[in-house]
Amino acid sequence: MPVTLQIACFIHSLDGGGAERVMARLCGELVQRDHRVDLITLDDGCRNRHDLDSRVTRTALDVMSVSRNPMEGWFSHRGRVAKLAAAIKTFQADVVLSFCDRNNILAQQAARRAGVPVVLSERSHPAAQVLGRYWEMQRVRSYRKASAVITQSPHAAEHLRDLLRREVHVIPSAVDPDPLVDESPRLKTVIGVGRLEKEKGFERLIAAFAQAHEQVARQTGDASWKLKIYGDGTQRESLLNQARQASCADSIELCGWVRPMQPMYRAASIFALSSHYEGFPSALMEAMAGGMAVVATRCPGGTEQIVRDRVDGLLVDNHCDALAIGMGELMCDLNMRMRLSTAAREVSERFSWASMVDQYERVLSNTAGPTG
Repeated sequence: MPVTLQIACFIHSLDGGGAERVMARLCGELVQRDHRVDLITLDDGCRNRHDLDSRVTRTALDVMSVSRNPMEGWFSHRGRVAKLAAAIKTFQADVVLSFCDRNNILAQQAARRAGVPVVLSERSHPAAQVLGRYWEMQRVRSYRKASAVITQSPHAAEHLRDLLRREVHVIPSAVDPDPLVDESPRLKTVIGVGRLEKEKGFERLIAAFAQAHEQVARQTGDASWKLKIYGDGTQRESLLNQARQASCADSIELCGWVRPMQPMYRAASIFALSSHYEGFPSALMEAMAGGMAVVATRCPGGTEQIVRDRVDGLLVDNHCDALAIGMGELMCDLNMRMRLSTAAREVSERFSWASMVDQYERVLSNTAGPTG
């Protein structure tokens, strides 16, 4: 049985998408296993989009700011390192667990100052998530000095092993089964979910849907399909403008941030993942657990590990035309949608929370040693 640990978990905030959602849930799972957990965030802790187990303590450093120049950025970074190190010491952590690229750099430096081992979990694909020359060098340096490094997919791990020349653990993300999935008819709706940022490729989802909508209407006479995109981000205005100019503008809606998403997953027919790159997309797994037929790009990241092509979803080449063809095929073929929908629900068996937490607990225990 693992030794009871005091674990300082670190992420920028709980105001966001997949990484934040997984961190909040992982903290709760760890306290359920009798570990003491303090979630440390850079923000002020006032904008939380994900629930946190009441037994998890929360330390909000309130040090998020936008620097006006490199010198100011350097001093801000130094200040964050100092405050994070102080929080780690105050909690008397046995081990630090950090999520996300730049956070991981900060966490490694702070944990070293505090004299505590650190586990860094990369949540995106490091070959595609370019941080800029300075931060890329800092990432390599920090990841080499970390006590352990975790990625979510074999492709990401292979890249980091070559770059760092060290062991890298692969721990995929997890998803719960949806107990309320039924066989009721689904709406003729395609949905996309995620932060409205460039890497998510929503601009090509809109373009691909417009192509597929036109093709399906021409082939079958059915122009009733809708596209709904859920999420917020810096690309919202440009995506709204693109949607207004589309040939099927009345069939496209940007719905903003919605939680929980399960009712939408249960009601719609097709989930489309249009990302240029990913870490290990939680929304894709949740849609599959909700019994949706999915089409996803073969982008760098975990999509090929999650979707078994034409067994429980469609995988398409990483460009707009291929996405349009895949969507059109699903929109035209009810039998295919039903078959893929049924098989997709097995995703919660392949990527269970129990398995994920077991693996994190093992890495954290081995890293901290018998100090708990």
